[in-house]
Amino acid sequence: MQPTSPAFAAADRPLPLGLDKTLLYPALAFAACLLVELLRAPMLLGDPDTQWHVAIGRHILATGTWPRADLWSHTFLGEPWIAKEWISQVLLGGAHLAAGWPGVAFLASVAIAAKVSWLLAFLMRRLEPRVALLAFLVGVFLVMFGSLARPHVLAHLLMIGWLVGVTRAVERGRAPPLALALLMIPWANMHASFPLAIGLAGLLGLEALARAPAAERVRLALSWAGFGLLAVACTTVTPYGATPLLVAISVFEAKEAVLYIGEWQPLEPLGTHWFVLPAFAGAAIAVGAIGLRDPRAGLVRGAIVLVCGYMAVQHQRFVPDFAIVALVVLADPLARLRPGLAAPPRGAPTRTTRPAVAGVLTAALVAALLLPRASMAPHPRVTPVAALEAARAAGSAGTPVLNDYPLGGFLILEGVPTFIDGRSDQLFIDGFMHAVHAALETADATALTAMADRHAVGWALTSTGTLLDRRLADAAGWREIHRDPHAAVFVRARP
Repeated sequence: MQPTSPAFAAADRPLPLGLDKTLLYPALAFAACLLVELLRAPMLLGDPDTQWHVAIGRHILATGTWPRADLWSHTFLGEPWIAKEWISQVLLGGAHLAAGWPGVAFLASVAIAAKVSWLLAFLMRRLEPRVALLAFLVGVFLVMFGSLARPHVLAHLLMIGWLVGVTRAVERGRAPPLALALLMIPWANMHASFPLAIGLAGLLGLEALARAPAAERVRLALSWAGFGLLAVACTTVTPYGATPLLVAISVFEAKEAVLYIGEWQPLEPLGTHWFVLPAFAGAAIAVGAIGLRDPRAGLVRGAIVLVCGYMAVQHQRFVPDFAIVALVVLADPLARLRPGLAAPPRGAPTRTTRPAVAGVLTAALVAALLLPRASMAPHPRVTPVAALEAARAAGSAGTPVLNDYPLGGFLILEGVPTFIDGRSDQLFIDGFMHAVHAALETADATALTAMADRHAVGWALTSTGTLLDRRLADAAGWREIHRDPHAAVFVRARP
């Protein structure tokens, strides 16, 4: 429908040279996001888990096998462990083999830029341009929250494709095409967020049934059930069968990793994470307006936003998921609220649009290639090379290590078996992390030293200023042999 008010009509005036906003604006968003992410590469690469994901990917490429037991720690060596995100790990490891850390940064930056531009393109094809841009600007900061070179930024593209396909089916009054269910195969092999897709599809299927004529509901219900069953079956098409699904669910059941790892901690909307409030408020207002006009859509999509919002509040790692889901599932119902909110009809792209878009993307890629490679590396705080060299020079690195959790990824990539690392969804549980934290929180180092004795630890690698660093600095039986602004090395004192 055409906008009715002069203000909205003015907003829909064409750009100079007949350029198409729905193509040009997403291209500009892609270019800007790509360059911003590459410029902040040390932060993008700054999560310690990135390094062990790269190491696992390189191992799979080198051996042609999928690991089924731990090969990278000395505390859980040989225990069952699967590389459930192996496709993402192979991509990250392959990028590292091809171009080092700049290759990893480029892969992650392209994925982040692609999801941002895809969301903007989706919104501009459904909503009036100003409304689409407002929704995008409110949500994009949450979409990019926790942007790191890790499997989740690659899987977000699958999430967007899944949601677009399922919501389009609901809007058209039919079940999603069975081919869409096949998207679960790569997703189940890329990131553990894939169970969320099944739940979202189930809720949207209920809306589709509620909106369908009574005579069509049985047929439609069977079609949706068939789609759902196929999607669930596709999640088991992995080198490990259904095990990745069970592992994804077990993280919440065990609670051990959830208690101690930063990304699993709750949000602080009234404190550090105040920036989520506009998006939460906007989503709540949109759901309320949709519910007044279309109670069925308001109920289902409100439930989806509420569940994803609750997950984000409880665990910071779900903030981008909330933003992606809210933007996609609320767009079409918002466009139906009134004529002025819907996107105007689109014609074929003008002769100038495609060259302009190609020019923007080419310029962004050229600029990306010209950026200095030296700055594209993980922060030294998670790559304490000098500290490890000091341990090797002292002859200690050949014995089992006691390391701070954030340094586990670095040690894995360097070929040093870890005491603990980021693979805590499957390892370092059943009381292990509880025991480590209890030992660290004890005023003296007696419990920590006893734990080191149990695992025949000969040296320790700590980040500066951590509890482990402070405990060992004051502990009897430990001697500091290296300290720099980022890390310290301690060795067991010889009698």
